[in-house]
Amino acid sequence: MLHSCWLCAGSIVSRSDWYTHSTWTNEDAEQFWSRLRRTRKPQMAAQYVRIQAQTLEQQGLFDEALMLLEYILANYPESFDLAQVHHQIASCCEKKGQVSAAVGHLRSALRIESQNPSYLTHAWLSLGRVAVEHGLRELYPEFLSIAEAKEAGQGGLECHLVFPIDRYEFFSILAIISRDKGDLRNARVHAISALAVADLKHSGFRYHAKIGLVRKTDTPLYRDVQKIAGQ
Repeated sequence: MLHSCWLCAGSIVSRSDWYTHSTWTNEDAEQFWSRLRRTRKPQMAAQYVRIQAQTLEQQGLFDEALMLLEYILANYPESFDLAQVHHQIASCCEKKGQVSAAVGHLRSALRIESQNPSYLTHAWLSLGRVAVEHGLRELYPEFLSIAEAKEAGQGGLECHLVFPIDRYEFFSILAIISRDKGDLRNARVHAISALAVADLKHSGFRYHAKIGLVRKTDTPLYRDVQKIAGQ
């Protein structure tokens, strides 16, 4: 019985290989499109394309990832997670240095979410992070307005800041915005909160102790927050 389950698990993993290529050679692309054409459900097909795009983005293949994400927008306009598609496009654009385009797609994601709040992303946090990391102070009121709306909504901010990485980004953003506004006391309070979350070694989830932890601290954002905190 155990042997049978092991074989089953192995077959499941292997079946995902076709939409999680870490390279994008002609052979990879041909295999991907060939398998995709056999996918009957449009929603599933869109998911496969998005996951493949995410894998390529993680490998630094931003142009290839963008091509796949744009394919979803053109061919699966009814996909339930178009907000996430725009969020991923924004991520690729930012990494390519196209900050204005990134902001535009984050706003598209937020607009879609406002129309269909059942499927939410972290586009709002990304908007705040992009604003503080790229010195786009004109975006501060927009981010703060979104944060206030979420705080006033059902469940408050807590339901939008589930993982330590979410809380770290949120407090970091508030720290920098407060500093830039001259509110140094609150800036330091938020910065200390951000660093405390970044130091966490347990997610708070019983069965997923390592999920959502802050893993990268060698970043301009972290160093900026350290300065604000006086460390």
